[in-house]
Amino acid sequence: MHELLQYAAKIRSIAVSDGLSALSVLAAEGVSNFDALQLVLDLGIERVDATRLAERHKSEKVSANISDWFVARSWSEIERTVRGADNRRVDPSLRMLHRRLREGEQNKPAN
Repeated sequence: MHELLQYAAKIRSIAVSDGLSALSVLAAEGVSNFDALQLVLDLGIERVDATRLAERHKSEKVSANISDWFVARSWSEIERTVRGADNRRVDPSLRMLHRRLREGEQNKPAN
């Protein structure tokens, strides 16, 4: 199991620090897959928000990395996904993160 976790983390370029124990804590808190885990670890997105975003990413069947997918989405799409059917409160820091990442994308030099 440990080797599988390390392999999955390596191909997604994410660090899972102490391996299985970190993953088990995140799973117990509601992170359902590696895409959600990547949002939590790489971007610091709250676990429930990350899970909802990962489910949306999966449902769209896109090949883009979830972090790139997150940046490419409009704020209204992100907000609608996080709110969900239960009208969950949106963390204000998520909007700031999204804005900062989008601005960073726009300022990248073209190849």
